[in-house]
Amino acid sequence: MNKYLFSIIILFQFLFGYSQEDLKLRDSILNYRYTNPNLAIDFGIKYIESIQSKTSDSLIVGTHALIGEILT
Repeated sequence: MNKYLFSIIILFQFLFGYSQEDLKLRDSILNYRYTNPNLAIDFGIKYIESIQSKTSDSLIVGTHALIGEILT
């Protein structure tokens, strides 16, 4: 049972390519976009750099949109 659960977790991480650190960066963008926009942009750039090589998905597009929203 434990081997089966472990295999599912590894497969899930492989398919989606997100680490806990990547998700923390994404959450930081959302947390700081109104209170500290410069910091939110820094987190956004770090997030894009860390995840872009793994996959191209809607979260990357959404992150670019958030950065654009912060800059306007």
